[in-house]
Amino acid sequence: MNVIVWTPAFSVGYEPIDKQHQVIVDLYNGLCADLSGSAMELAEQKLGDYIDGHFRFEDVLMERTGYAKRMAHLADHRRLIDMYKVIQARDQNKSTVMKIVVYKWFVEHVVSDEMDRDLGRFLSEQLLAGKPFAAPPSVEPPPAGQSAATTPPDAGTPSR
Repeated sequence: MNVIVWTPAFSVGYEPIDKQHQVIVDLYNGLCADLSGSAMELAEQKLGDYIDGHFRFEDVLMERTGYAKRMAHLADHRRLIDMYKVIQARDQNKSTVMKIVVYKWFVEHVVSDEMDRDLGRFLSEQLLAGKPFAAPPSVEPPPAGQSAATTPPDAGTPSR
């Protein structure tokens, strides 16, 4: 499976989201390493937990700022979460299918269809228009064996 090499072209224009996308890329690339057994399962769980935390972060931002396209954005997130759960229940080829799904989601949601870029532009415009908002705590990758829900958050700061 292909690794994803982060480039500035992937930036959505809002630094906390960009940093989280970089972590998603790093965790995804970890799945592409030659892992097996419990190491692969831990890498899969870590990626899934982090993506879930990232989606919660974006949802809070969209809610706090009154983002008009929030429901469509959340529906796209829900599609990935639902696919991820189905894949987790598989016995065979789980890792291969998961890598394909996450890769496809990243390319479509972040890079191609501009769903996150639109959100990034909106958030930047809010800040430039003098409409500051309180960003939710950022998400950090959970330590090995710990879920994202129990990892203490790091405060995210909006960038201009």
